Amino acid sequence: MNRMVIDAALAAKFQQLDGPTELVDAAGYVVAVVSPQYDPALYETVGEELSPEEIDRRCRSDRRIPAAEIIPRLRKLA
Repeated sequence: MNRMVIDAALAAKFQQLDGPTELVDAAGYVVAVVSPQYDPALYETVGEELSPEEIDRRCRSDRRIPAAEIIPRLRKLA
């Protein structure tokens, strides 16, 4: 694989990417496609990982939360 050194300003732009991105020239022609690298150090662990057994137990549960309760919770997180 080839390697190209970029300046700090371009590196900062790449750090804002959240998925594969086309790099285009002034005429709109695709010059390259880049995919940002996932860096686990940038993300916090929210809690313990669930065991396969716990995931299975939760999937089989009859407990359901109405959308009317979930939507306000999600809005608070946004």
